[in-house]
Amino acid sequence: MSMAKLNIIKYIKATNKHIKILAATLILGGMFVLMRGDELIEDKSLFLLSLIFIQMEFFFWLGQAIFKFYQGKTPKEITRNIVVRYILYYLICLAFAAISYIALLGLLYIKNGVLLSKLIPNFFKFEFEGWFIGTNIGLTFGAFLFFLLQ
Repeated sequence: MSMAKLNIIKYIKATNKHIKILAATLILGGMFVLMRGDELIEDKSLFLLSLIFIQMEFFFWLGQAIFKFYQGKTPKEITRNIVVRYILYYLICLAFAAISYIALLGLLYIKNGVLLSKLIPNFFKFEFEGWFIGTNIGLTFGAFLFFLLQ
């Protein structure tokens, strides 16, 4: 097979992954939007869909990078390695989720003319609990799927 064909196949596989993530975003995000009783095309809904897509893209990429190889000679070493990597993965995902949430919330503040000086205080006062619960539900569900599919 020629190099050009291999590159095209690699590109299609990569594109398919992104399309699957987008489809999952629309399905999961659409369910959340409808459960909350929001309209599908409004700022809050687009915020949620954008957030889910950005985070899923990053979380999948990070998972592939962190869990690419399992090192260890004994089952105990392999298990320890996986647990340490999962803790690292979880902490990085949590930090990225907070940063991406606050960044998108900041864009909504700018769009709606809200002072950015209120962004961080309002996040911790009004948004943090819902963000933290939602993020942990998503990470737990994602971990379950990851280990189920391995």
